[in-house]
Amino acid sequence: MSNQLLGLYPGEASALVLRLRIEAREGDMRGALADYHRIREIRDPSQMDPIALASADVAMGNRVEALQTVRGYVSSGLHGIDEFARIRTDPDFDTLRTDINLSS
Repeated sequence: MSNQLLGLYPGEASALVLRLRIEAREGDMRGALADYHRIREIRDPSQMDPIALASADVAMGNRVEALQTVRGYVSSGLHGIDEFARIRTDPDFDTLRTDINLSS
């Protein structure tokens, strides 16, 4: 499914993260690392999804970077109710949730 999404939307951060998480779970760390680098190289703020970036960081074991990204995003006030709900409920963020101020 992630490859089909990437075929329709090349370089889409959320699809790359989905594929990265699958690769990491299956032990394909070379593929996961390649997708991680592609995600980290997205510089256009209109294309970067901070939640996707944080999810990629979690999948790659970069908890500190993920926490910084989510904290910055939450404190920026740029998130909407859907993004806030995603941070509060996404299992990817279970290990971060106690360290994020979600009182916004």
